[in-house]
Amino acid sequence: MLGAVNLAVFLVGMVILVGGTYSSIADIIDKYNKGTVHGVFTCGSPE
Repeated sequence: MLGAVNLAVFLVGMVILVGGTYSSIADIIDKYNKGTVHGVFTCGSPE
């Protein structure tokens, strides 16, 4: 019984992981297509 619960929790976690990764990648692609991504992060002062 405990093995079945562990498997269910693992599968739910994998679905959440894959769904979150997919939505993050889709959001990044959408922002690049809209042109709202300005560039990489830097700690230097803006010029």
